Amino acid sequence: MVRGGIHGFLSYGLYVISACVALRIRHWAHSPITA
Repeated sequence: MVRGGIHGFLSYGLYVISACVALRIRHWAHSPITA
């Protein structure tokens, strides 16, 4: 139970972090300052 909860939490955290990074990269790609 505990290991499954920790594994699920870590996988969810990695999913959220990857989603945030993807959104930031997409935002930077459309940003006229960096482009």
